[in-house]
Amino acid sequence: MTAFDKKVNQIAARHGWNISPVSGWYIPAYSIVPMDRKERDQITAALNRCKSFHVDVLQAFSACAWTCTILIRDRAEWEALQKHQHTADLIRNAFIEAYHFNGHDDRGAVNAARQKAAELDALDIFSEIYSIPA
Repeated sequence: MTAFDKKVNQIAARHGWNISPVSGWYIPAYSIVPMDRKERDQITAALNRCKSFHVDVLQAFSACAWTCTILIRDRAEWEALQKHQHTADLIRNAFIEAYHFNGHDDRGAVNAARQKAAELDALDIFSEIYSIPA
């Protein structure tokens, strides 16, 4: 059990929230399903005071019903994932620009993406995206 897991479980036990782990995300996450808007606001206020948490509120808007899920993630892991995704987007954009502006040349576009990855010191991300040894 990580420090993040312990902290989430402590705060949930202290406030009497029902939490459950969420699978299928790149990083560990927990979810809380509040019963109404007032409870949602109380939960998010308490969680936002914890600077080590990244809190997302997902709501489905419907004329018939209201549903809400609050996702809790470790802020450090969330920021690292965001940085990784931003770098991958920059590399992909370099490929797309080179592909379109250089007459749809695949090899030239891959080389442009590799060069952008080298500038960003992210050849590992380049290899991850294109499955080509760096």
